[in-house]
Order: sequence, then C-alpha cells, then structure tokens
Amino acid sequence: VQLSVGQGIATPAPLPITVTSDSTAAALRGTLPVRFAASEGGTWTAQSLTPWLRVLTPSGVQGEDVSVEVDPAQVGALTAWTTLEARVRISGTTASPTTPTSPVEAVVNFRREFAEVEAIGPAVIIAGQVNHVIVRGRGFAALQSPAARLRVNGLAPAVSDVTRLNDQALRVRVPAMAGGPLNVSVEALLA
Repeated sequence: VQLSVGQGIATPAPLPITVTSDSTAAALRGTLPVRFAASEGGTWTAQSLTPWLRVLTPSGVQGEDVSVEVDPAQVGALTAWTTLEARVRISGTTASPTTPTSPVEAVVNFRREFAEVEAIGPAVIIAGQVNHVIVRGRGFAALQSPAARLRVNGLAPAVSDVTRLNDQALRVRVPAMAGGPLNVSVEALLA
C-alpha cells in the first residue's frame, strides 16, 4: 500500500478495478480514501478527468471516501486485456484554518478481461452426428461455469458438454446438426 502525503490531502494509492465475463455491475465500483494531512481535516470535492469513469460522491468531509464507477455503457468499448488508467482530481479545504489545499490526482486502473473465442477446431465437422471441438481463446479460467457463458449457435450447451482444458481452451460436445456454420461465442454479464 502506498500513500503520498502532500500539502493537505494525501494522494490515495491506485485503485484496481478488474472485470471478467462473470462480473456483475458491482465490480465496476470502488472507493478512494480521502485523508487530510492536518488532524482537523476538512472538506473535499472530486471530479473525474476520464470520460468512462464516473464520480458517485462528488463531495465530502475528512474520513469519507470518493466512490467511483466505470460507466457500464462504455465497458464494452474499452480496450480488453490492457490496463487503462483513469484519473480523479480531489480538491480540498482544511478546516482550521480554512485554507484551500493543492489538488491531488488519484489513479484508477481498469482491466476488462472478458473471455474471448479466437478459434475453433477442427475446421470441418460432420453434419448429422455428434462432434467434439476445441474452442481456443483466453480468459476461460476466470469463468465459474464455462457452459453458462458459452453460446453454440446462440444456445447455451449443457454443463456436461463443456470441459475446461485450461485458460485458453475448452472442449465442447456439439450435438448433431445440419450442415452450415457453427458459431461459438462467450457472453459476459456486463456486455
């Protein structure tokens, strides 16, 4: 844990927020502690400097935290599997004497680690009979139940039809189907 104490408000340690395919909206939220260097505290205001991060508590007093949230409507558009940095500016006024403090910038590090399908093999399966395919991608280890998030031609397979081989591979039993494309995807709760 790291805190840098400056002239008035301590800069909070970076806040990590990571979401996976199983994450709910609650995982998009976090708090940044606001602590004044002076024991008498003061009041503060906070504003996001990043379009996809919202400040839920824009003002408060010593001992209250800044609540933030990654905008759920923008999660799908944010770069996956990369740490994105957002900033929140916190400004304050000490209680005694009443003096404005130098603003600090708190950092929120966001990662969207939704499971992704990159390839399916074999490239050809036989129509009219049960087949097994290997689904390759990433993020499968974070899925509580791969069958609950996987979609084969738009339908969720039975739990017994999906075996997680590792973080990057699933073995899927595909029921007999007529000829045509086989579409496999992974759904995220937040998508």
